[in-house]
Amino acid sequence: MPQHRYWVELNHLKTQVNFAEGVCAKLGDIDTRLKIVTSVTSSASIGGWLIWKDYAFVWATIVALSQVINAITPVLAFNERKKTFSALAHDLDALFNLAEAKWYDIAEGKIEADKINRERTHIRQQRSALAKKHFPNSMIPKNQKILDQAEADSLAYFASFYPTGE
Repeated sequence: MPQHRYWVELNHLKTQVNFAEGVCAKLGDIDTRLKIVTSVTSSASIGGWLIWKDYAFVWATIVALSQVINAITPVLAFNERKKTFSALAHDLDALFNLAEAKWYDIAEGKIEADKINRERTHIRQQRSALAKKHFPNSMIPKNQKILDQAEADSLAYFASFYPTGE
């Protein structure tokens, strides 16, 4: 039973690594898309304004909207949140690597049940400490779509490195 609980904890930890990486990638994508949209919109609108002066109000509105997006983007802090999730992902991955290295001895029955439980508890404590370190004033946000993908990636990882039926 302790082996199974450790295995579940290891899977959960890998899912959290994948989740943090997924959120980081999503934030990077959003930030990049906003920058592209505002840059293209501003440039194209100014050009369009010069060419089609009859629609000056439309072009002025588009330019104004892109300026509003530029103004609120720093408040949304995509880059800061991306850095936070990136650091969390690196720290969780380091913890996962240590936990996975212990799995061999656990799976081979070389470690007694009480020691396995202490190791599992240690992983949980480390995960909590990392969450507090990177999100001292808030909780890690939930995103079901990214979580579903993180779980699928974890299953694929374990199926690849720990195939059943051997």
